[in-house]
Order: sequence, then structure tokens, then C-alpha cells
Amino acid sequence: MAEIIRKVKEKMSLTNDYWNSKLLAEIGSMKIRHRIVCGKSSNLHQHDMAVEAFFILEGTMVIEVEGEKNSLVSGDFVKINSGEKHRIIVDDVVSLLVIDNINSEK
Repeated sequence: MAEIIRKVKEKMSLTNDYWNSKLLAEIGSMKIRHRIVCGKSSNLHQHDMAVEAFFILEGTMVIEVEGEKNSLVSGDFVKINSGEKHRIIVDDVVSLLVIDNINSEK
């Protein structure tokens, strides 16, 4: 049976703590979370057994993957493969969806 997730926009509006994510849905081992980041960068890191993706809803950010930096704007999507060293760099405020299976890493 199909799972219907209602009021996603309302759930996203409850994300008011910068950097912490609000879980919106789970699909198998994948989690879809809403995150707001304000003027912060993550440390360069990698996930050995997990895939991570970002869909930019509002704002801009830079994604660095394996030493290459790319600017992302609203509507852009990026997928980070397992084992790729990456970090996000945010100078202002960005609202994004994070799609990953990080918690299922073993």
C-alpha cells in the first residue's frame, strides 16, 4: 500500500534549528530530511558505505567534492557517492532536502 506523507510543507516550516534536520519521510533505508543551514560549513568528510544527496529549496551554497567546488542554487540537486570526500559551505542561509542512508552504514 502506498504511504502518503501529508503536510510536508508544514513539517518543513517546523525546522527552525539551524543545521539540525527535520525527518520528513523514510523510503527503505533512505531518509528524507529538511535542513536549514546559516553561515556555516561542514568539515571535509566521507561516508564509506552511504550515499548522500542534496536538493536546494531556497538560497545558495557551495559543495566541495573531492577538491572540486561548485555553486548550487535553488532547484539544483547533487548526489555524493559513498567514499567521496565532501563538505558544504554556506555563507548566508540555505534551505535544502537531504536524502541519505547514512544511519544504515555498517
